[in-house]
Amino acid sequence: MISADYIVGLTDGEGCFYINVINNNPRWKPRIQTHFYIKLREDNKSLPDEVKEYFGCGAVYYQKENRPNHSACYRFEMNSQRDIQSTLMPFFKKASFAWN
Repeated sequence: MISADYIVGLTDGEGCFYINVINNNPRWKPRIQTHFYIKLREDNKSLPDEVKEYFGCGAVYYQKENRPNHSACYRFEMNSQRDIQSTLMPFFKKASFAWN
């Protein structure tokens, strides 16, 4: 089983936190969407699956690549705002306290 420390390191090297602000109508409040990704080469498929199993949420997707100098990969994603707030944020808060 993958460890919390390993996931933190994997995120540091291969992960991304992404915030999307959507403002389709200036009369409305903008919508904020948060996303979390870990993207790994195709030959490392077991790692995104283990991250998904560790968190108990999220999804793993295959990403085909047609660009030169890029290869196909697997991507673990957590896009549910509920999962990010109830699972991911407490995970990284706890991990940050462990290092202090």
